[in-house]
Amino acid sequence: DGSSPLGPLTAKHLTRRFLPPLLFVGALFAFQYHRGQAIKADGGGRGQLELTGETMGTTWMVKVVGEGLDGAALRAAVQGELDAVVAAMSTYEADSELSRFNARRETSPTAISEPLQAVLSLALDISGKSGGAFDVTVGPLVNAWGFGPKGRGTPPDAATQAALKVRIGWQKLTLDASAGTLAKAHPEIYVDLSAIAKGYGVDR
Repeated sequence: DGSSPLGPLTAKHLTRRFLPPLLFVGALFAFQYHRGQAIKADGGGRGQLELTGETMGTTWMVKVVGEGLDGAALRAAVQGELDAVVAAMSTYEADSELSRFNARRETSPTAISEPLQAVLSLALDISGKSGGAFDVTVGPLVNAWGFGPKGRGTPPDAATQAALKVRIGWQKLTLDASAGTLAKAHPEIYVDLSAIAKGYGVDR
């Protein structure tokens, strides 16, 4: 009947009640529309490249928007950064910096590169804060269960697992940031950065 508990609903009431939110929604829509159009025009006018490649047992893809893009040079730059991470931190490449450290049986400190220092520093910090739930020295068990570079094998029995655990523990690694060195308390400590090195590759 055109009435409300507060009295008759007149055009003036309706305007006062609904016009401000409608104006706000309209302004928001217009802003988003013009912003989207600007992004489209910018991307379309300047050019866009989609670069792809392979790394760390998987693939990568990067989209680049800009003027005067040199696809070959940009792809080489991205691949170069990822290749550098592999060269420093892969356990699948026998000649990587990390593989050489793992193969080293001495417990004296050994010099390591700045990228390896950075990733290990973060890894050890997370290990401490998680009470060892994250532990980059778990490599011997990873390998024993067939998830490492050598592939699948026979699952380790309880005795084998117990023997391997002697070589595991993030506290058995000593990173000296000031000297740029890393040392292991047990000669057969094996560091596996597979759970963090890919993220570092993305950062690079």
